[in-house]
Amino acid sequence: MNITIFGFLIAFVAIVAVASGYERRDAYYSKRVAEERSQCNSGTEDKVITNIAEHFGVSKDEITPETTFDDLGADELDMSEFALGLEEKFDITIPDEDADSFATVKDVLDYVCAHTKNG
Repeated sequence: MNITIFGFLIAFVAIVAVASGYERRDAYYSKRVAEERSQCNSGTEDKVITNIAEHFGVSKDEITPETTFDDLGADELDMSEFALGLEEKFDITIPDEDADSFATVKDVLDYVCAHTKNG
C-alpha cells in the first residue's frame, strides 16, 4: 500500500512539474511575441491593415486588431489569396499551416512583424 501511495505521489509531482514547464514556456512565448510586436513599426502595421482593407473590401476604420476574418466574411480561398498577397508585399514565406492559424488581424500583425526584417 505504501508503494502505491509513493508511486501516486511521484506521478503527481511529475505531472505538476511538466505542467509548470508548459506554463513557463507559454509565458515565455507570449512575452516574446509581445516584444516582437512592440518592435513592429507603425508603417508595417499600416501596410498590413491597408492590405486587409483592400483585399476584403472594407474601410481601414472598420479594422481593429480584434477584428476576425470571419467578421470580414473570409472563406478558405480568401485567406489563401490574402496570404499570397502578404508574401509578395512583405517578401516573406507563409506556410499553409501558419496561414490557417490567422483568426484575427492581430494574428497577422504579429506574424508579419515577427517575420520581416524591419518589423
